[in-house]
Amino acid sequence: MPRELFCPCGASYRIRDEFAGQEVRCDQCHAVLEVPHGLGPEIVGHWFEVKEQILDWTEAYTVRDRDGSFVLEAVRPRRVLLRSVLRILIALAGMAFSLVLLAAVFGLILRDPGILRGRQDLLVAGYAVLIVLSSLFGLVISSLLRVKRHLGFFAEDGELLFWIHQATRIQFPQATYLLVGPDDRVWLAFKRNFFACLIKRTWRCEDMQGRCVWKAEEDSALRSLIRRRFARGLLSNLARTRLWLKDPETGQRVGSFQRRQGVWDQYEVDLSPDAGCAMDQRIALALCVLFSSVEGR
Repeated sequence: MPRELFCPCGASYRIRDEFAGQEVRCDQCHAVLEVPHGLGPEIVGHWFEVKEQILDWTEAYTVRDRDGSFVLEAVRPRRVLLRSVLRILIALAGMAFSLVLLAAVFGLILRDPGILRGRQDLLVAGYAVLIVLSSLFGLVISSLLRVKRHLGFFAEDGELLFWIHQATRIQFPQATYLLVGPDDRVWLAFKRNFFACLIKRTWRCEDMQGRCVWKAEEDSALRSLIRRRFARGLLSNLARTRLWLKDPETGQRVGSFQRRQGVWDQYEVDLSPDAGCAMDQRIALALCVLFSSVEGR
């Protein structure tokens, strides 16, 4: 895909894929710049089917084109045993923290039994503080012990095309995922703000200069709220939402991502509105698969 190459002098250039790995000279300061490698071979097409593999030890998505030909596979290890152990550790840590707080409260009461005489409101406030502190402690511990969400995107022969790296373990108030090429160069950042997603899910795609180059958001705030808060299992099909891919400056839609009606987790990516192929198909597929993985579609 055409990528931007920045020179230390401040100049920027749009470089085509065929120049990857070569050296170019800046027109302004005449410095020699190395063109980084891209995200693997270009993907051609405007419609793709994304199917999650349910009965698998990994969280895997297979992407095919309209003709059913293999495009790529996205894989995230489930690490079932590790997650189970971490959940047990989190539960034990929360229980231990709660017992320590209870012991401190009862120790205070035993030292001065009359401290709560006629002060039932103080007892209620103490219980409320105990619940809040225990909840915050559990949230912090779960964030620190949570397995990071990394996704690898592979060709049919197993070659790594690109991958998504979770930048930080604590994803509040903003979650950041980096799109990394096979040469470990970071190309883009997918960001989701917790407060902006309270109404409906919204993602930003930013370049390394912090500029928003693409935006993705659900089409209905009402259906998004119903699906996340009330609909579970098969009922979620009744509150399906479409994820619109947009140009952040003009608001023009360049594609969509939505779940098909049915029991199995099958999705479709439609980039037909983007007749000029302004949005690279690899970025669109990476964003859509990440959205499905993170949001639990």
